[in-house]
Amino acid sequence: MKKAQMEMMGLTIIVVLLAFALLFVVRFVLLAEPDDTKESFVESKLAHSFVSTLLDTTAVDCKKFSVEELLKDCREGIYTDPPLWDDDALQTGNANGIGTIECDGTTPNSCTFALTMISDILNETLGKKLNIDYEFILYSDSPTCETVKNPSNVIFHTGPTCPGTKKQVCQPVPTAVTDIQLRLDICNRLAET
Repeated sequence: MKKAQMEMMGLTIIVVLLAFALLFVVRFVLLAEPDDTKESFVESKLAHSFVSTLLDTTAVDCKKFSVEELLKDCREGIYTDPPLWDDDALQTGNANGIGTIECDGTTPNSCTFALTMISDILNETLGKKLNIDYEFILYSDSPTCETVKNPSNVIFHTGPTCPGTKKQVCQPVPTAVTDIQLRLDICNRLAET
Protein backbone atom coordinates (compact mmCIF):
# COMPACT_ATOMS: atom_id res chain seq x y z
CA MET A 1 0.00 0.00 0.00
CA LYS A 2 2.85 2.36 0.74
CA LYS A 3 4.20 1.84 -2.75
CA ALA A 4 0.85 2.86 -4.28
CA GLN A 5 0.73 5.96 -2.10
CA MET A 6 4.24 6.94 -3.15
CA GLU A 7 3.31 6.54 -6.81
CA MET A 8 0.21 8.73 -6.30
CA MET A 9 2.33 11.40 -4.58
CA GLY A 10 4.82 11.28 -7.48
CA LEU A 11 2.05 11.69 -10.05
CA THR A 12 0.54 14.55 -8.04
CA ILE A 13 3.89 16.33 -7.95
CA ILE A 14 4.31 15.87 -11.71
CA VAL A 15 0.80 17.25 -12.37
CA VAL A 16 1.50 20.27 -10.12
CA LEU A 17 4.81 20.93 -11.92
CA LEU A 18 3.09 20.69 -15.31
CA ALA A 19 0.39 23.11 -14.13
CA PHE A 20 3.05 25.62 -13.05
CA ALA A 21 4.85 25.22 -16.38
CA LEU A 22 1.59 25.82 -18.22
CA LEU A 23 0.93 28.96 -16.16
CA PHE A 24 4.37 30.30 -17.05
CA VAL A 25 3.79 29.60 -20.74
CA VAL A 26 0.45 31.38 -20.68
CA ARG A 27 1.81 34.33 -18.72
CA PHE A 28 5.05 34.98 -20.57
CA VAL A 29 4.33 33.73 -24.08
CA LEU A 30 0.66 34.13 -24.82
CA LEU A 31 0.01 37.28 -22.76
CA ALA A 32 3.27 39.04 -23.67
CA GLU A 33 3.13 42.54 -25.12
CA PRO A 34 3.38 42.55 -28.92
CA ASP A 35 6.80 43.31 -30.29
CA ASP A 36 6.60 46.77 -31.83
CA THR A 37 9.89 46.44 -33.71
CA LYS A 38 8.14 45.37 -36.89
CA GLU A 39 5.56 48.16 -36.58
CA SER A 40 8.32 50.69 -35.98
CA PHE A 41 10.27 49.48 -39.01
CA VAL A 42 7.18 49.64 -41.22
CA GLU A 43 6.40 53.20 -40.11
CA SER A 44 10.00 54.29 -40.70
CA LYS A 45 10.14 52.66 -44.14
CA LEU A 46 6.76 54.17 -45.03
CA ALA A 47 7.92 57.67 -44.13
CA HIS A 48 11.17 57.40 -46.13
CA SER A 49 9.51 55.85 -49.16
CA PHE A 50 6.66 58.33 -49.12
CA VAL A 51 8.89 61.43 -49.09
CA SER A 52 11.13 60.02 -51.81
CA THR A 53 8.17 59.14 -53.99
CA LEU A 54 6.48 62.47 -53.31
CA LEU A 55 9.49 64.42 -54.57
CA ASP A 56 9.71 62.27 -57.70
CA THR A 57 5.99 62.51 -58.46
CA THR A 58 5.30 64.09 -61.82
CA ALA A 59 2.79 66.91 -61.95
CA VAL A 60 0.98 65.87 -65.12
CA ASP A 61 -1.15 69.04 -65.07
CA CYS A 62 1.94 71.25 -64.81
CA LYS A 63 4.07 70.49 -67.85
CA LYS A 64 5.25 67.21 -66.29
CA PHE A 65 7.56 68.87 -63.77
CA SER A 66 8.33 66.86 -60.66
CA VAL A 67 7.17 68.08 -57.25
CA GLU A 68 10.84 68.67 -56.37
CA GLU A 69 11.31 70.91 -59.43
CA LEU A 70 8.18 72.87 -58.55
CA LEU A 71 9.36 73.35 -54.97
CA LYS A 72 12.78 74.53 -56.14
CA ASP A 73 11.20 77.02 -58.53
CA CYS A 74 8.86 78.16 -55.79
CA ARG A 75 11.65 78.73 -53.25
CA GLU A 76 13.92 80.42 -55.75
CA GLY A 77 11.07 82.79 -56.60
CA ILE A 78 10.88 84.05 -53.01
CA TYR A 79 13.82 86.34 -52.46
CA THR A 80 13.27 86.97 -48.77
CA ASP A 81 14.79 84.68 -46.23
CA PRO A 82 12.87 83.26 -44.49
CA PRO A 83 10.12 83.30 -47.11
CA LEU A 84 7.27 85.63 -46.30
CA TRP A 85 4.26 83.35 -46.40
CA ASP A 86 1.47 83.22 -43.94
CA ASP A 87 -0.18 79.98 -42.82
CA ASP A 88 -3.05 80.50 -45.25
CA ALA A 89 -0.92 80.82 -48.40
CA LEU A 90 -3.07 78.34 -50.30
CA GLN A 91 -6.41 79.81 -49.24
CA THR A 92 -5.48 83.48 -49.74
CA GLY A 93 -3.56 82.96 -52.98
CA ASN A 94 -0.41 84.63 -51.61
CA ALA A 95 1.71 82.03 -53.37
CA ASN A 96 0.53 82.91 -56.90
CA GLY A 97 2.92 84.88 -59.06
CA ILE A 98 5.99 83.34 -57.41
CA GLY A 99 8.53 81.38 -59.43
CA THR A 100 8.94 81.08 -63.18
CA ILE A 101 6.88 77.97 -63.99
CA GLU A 102 3.41 78.71 -65.33
CA CYS A 103 1.34 75.60 -64.69
CA ASP A 104 -1.85 77.13 -66.01
CA GLY A 105 -0.14 79.04 -68.84
CA THR A 106 -0.74 82.56 -67.52
CA THR A 107 0.64 83.29 -64.04
CA PRO A 108 3.71 81.70 -62.43
CA ASN A 109 2.15 79.46 -59.81
CA SER A 110 4.57 76.66 -59.03
CA CYS A 111 4.16 77.34 -55.30
CA THR A 112 0.39 77.02 -55.23
CA PHE A 113 0.46 74.01 -57.54
CA ALA A 114 3.19 72.15 -55.58
CA LEU A 115 1.64 72.80 -52.17
CA THR A 116 -1.86 71.87 -53.29
CA MET A 117 -0.52 68.70 -54.86
CA ILE A 118 1.43 67.75 -51.71
CA SER A 119 -1.59 68.40 -49.51
CA ASP A 120 -3.90 66.35 -51.75
CA ILE A 121 -1.47 63.41 -51.99
CA LEU A 122 -0.90 63.32 -48.23
CA ASN A 123 -4.60 63.55 -47.45
CA GLU A 124 -5.70 60.96 -49.98
CA THR A 125 -2.90 58.44 -49.42
CA LEU A 126 -1.92 58.57 -45.76
CA GLY A 127 -5.09 60.13 -44.39
CA LYS A 128 -7.94 58.44 -46.20
CA LYS A 129 -6.57 55.23 -47.74
CA LEU A 130 -4.12 54.14 -45.04
CA ASN A 131 -5.82 55.90 -42.10
CA ILE A 132 -2.47 57.07 -40.72
CA ASP A 133 -2.04 60.27 -38.74
CA TYR A 134 0.79 62.43 -40.00
CA GLU A 135 2.31 65.88 -39.81
CA PHE A 136 4.08 67.42 -42.79
CA ILE A 137 6.20 70.56 -42.58
CA LEU A 138 8.09 72.34 -45.33
CA TYR A 139 10.52 74.95 -44.08
CA SER A 140 13.64 76.84 -45.01
CA ASP A 141 16.89 78.03 -43.52
CA SER A 142 17.53 75.26 -41.07
CA PRO A 143 20.65 73.12 -40.84
CA THR A 144 18.80 70.19 -39.29
CA CYS A 145 15.35 68.79 -39.43
CA GLU A 146 14.77 67.64 -35.85
CA THR A 147 12.66 70.48 -34.51
CA VAL A 148 11.21 73.58 -36.08
CA LYS A 149 12.32 76.20 -33.59
CA ASN A 150 11.40 79.28 -35.58
CA PRO A 151 7.82 79.28 -36.90
CA SER A 152 8.72 82.04 -39.36
CA ASN A 153 10.78 79.46 -41.29
CA VAL A 154 7.70 77.33 -41.93
CA ILE A 155 6.61 77.60 -45.54
CA PHE A 156 3.84 75.02 -45.40
CA HIS A 157 2.29 72.85 -42.71
CA THR A 158 -0.44 70.22 -42.89
CA GLY A 159 -1.71 67.58 -40.52
CA PRO A 160 -2.02 67.63 -36.73
CA THR A 161 0.97 67.49 -34.42
CA CYS A 162 1.65 63.90 -33.38
CA PRO A 163 0.58 63.50 -29.75
CA GLY A 164 3.08 60.79 -28.81
CA THR A 165 6.01 59.14 -30.45
CA LYS A 166 6.55 59.36 -34.17
CA LYS A 167 8.76 58.24 -37.00
CA GLN A 168 10.32 61.27 -38.58
CA VAL A 169 11.99 61.59 -41.94
CA CYS A 170 13.65 64.74 -43.24
CA GLN A 171 14.67 65.41 -46.79
CA PRO A 172 16.65 68.50 -47.79
CA VAL A 173 15.98 70.00 -51.20
CA PRO A 174 18.85 72.22 -52.35
CA THR A 175 17.94 75.42 -54.18
CA ALA A 176 19.89 78.40 -55.51
CA VAL A 177 18.65 80.55 -52.59
CA THR A 178 18.69 78.32 -49.48
CA ASP A 179 17.90 74.70 -48.92
CA ILE A 180 14.38 73.79 -47.98
CA GLN A 181 13.55 70.88 -45.70
CA LEU A 182 10.64 68.49 -46.04
CA ARG A 183 9.73 66.79 -42.79
CA LEU A 184 7.16 64.02 -42.55
CA ASP A 185 6.19 62.66 -39.15
CA ILE A 186 4.27 59.39 -39.11
CA CYS A 187 2.41 59.22 -35.79
CA ASN A 188 3.04 56.01 -33.90
CA ARG A 189 -0.16 53.96 -33.81
CA LEU A 190 1.07 51.92 -30.84
CA ALA A 191 1.33 55.04 -28.68
CA GLU A 192 -2.33 55.85 -29.31
CA THR A 193 -3.63 52.51 -28.04
